[in-house]
Amino acid sequence: MVLVDTPTALLALILGIYAGLRQKKLKDLIVFGLGGMPFIGVQFVYNSLLFGSPFTFAYAMKSSPELAAIIDKGMYGFSLPSMESLWGLSFGAMRGLFFHAPILLLSGWGLKLMFQTPGRRVQAWLLTVLLVTYYLWIAAFVDWPAGASYAPRHLTPLIPFMAVLVGVAFANDSETPWFAWSFAALITASFVLAWAPIATFPYAPGSFTEPFSELALPLLESLRLAPNMGRLAGLPEWASLIPPALLVLGLLSLAHVGRNSVAAFLGIVWIAVIVSIGPEPVRKDTLNARTMVECLLDYPSGAEALCESVGAGFHKGRCQCVVKR
Repeated sequence: MVLVDTPTALLALILGIYAGLRQKKLKDLIVFGLGGMPFIGVQFVYNSLLFGSPFTFAYAMKSSPELAAIIDKGMYGFSLPSMESLWGLSFGAMRGLFFHAPILLLSGWGLKLMFQTPGRRVQAWLLTVLLVTYYLWIAAFVDWPAGASYAPRHLTPLIPFMAVLVGVAFANDSETPWFAWSFAALITASFVLAWAPIATFPYAPGSFTEPFSELALPLLESLRLAPNMGRLAGLPEWASLIPPALLVLGLLSLAHVGRNSVAAFLGIVWIAVIVSIGPEPVRKDTLNARTMVECLLDYPSGAEALCESVGAGFHKGRCQCVVKR
């Protein structure tokens, strides 16, 4: 299940059809398909060794009654999209892709430009079909919130396609005032929305309907920070945020050197954020995410939460917080 993300078979099918229609040669289509065969082959061997059949996937072997109930609904957990899932995956504060990464809104403008460009309309239609079809496919999944991620993790395969469209928009309209201001505002918002959870606690349990405002901001305000380079260097909590901030400011200054450096800057910033501020390590004595987070919110900076599993709810007295000295 690691080498092959099974739901993305839909994307592979669409790309395969496009390749077949585009090349019109069986040889080229076979070469295209061979690119994925090693991974599919390993997946089939894995399925055979564990479940006795290459076509039996782990989705059918859920040991948790709650997860098994999800898979039993519809076809392997897939039914029809609902208004709740359509909104929740796009603009919802809990898992909305555009809520947590608003810079991707510019992908719509990039798609418009591709449709207006002679010679790019076929690719524009391909991207439209890929984005819409897969979005509806995931919206039809019963468990569309999918765990404790801040954004919709099942829509991750769409981000590279949308990033290409954002690049198209930037390449064509970066000198236009309205686009420049929009881009600056959206990339800044996206940076903050991604950075705050990474800097504090990168998980958003389903009990938080607005995890950024209910979880990330309170933790950031109380300086409950995850380990980072500044902390390793011996800096106090608030000062540990200075190194990544200086890095971002330095990269911003490089963005004025030339137009092409802006594209490099965006990629470097994203990598720098992920690398420089690591996630909070999972404690052996912490078995319930909601309980631990409640401890972190209830106690001041400098306290270390030691929590035990208490089921779905949070109970006072089950959290023991020890002040670091």
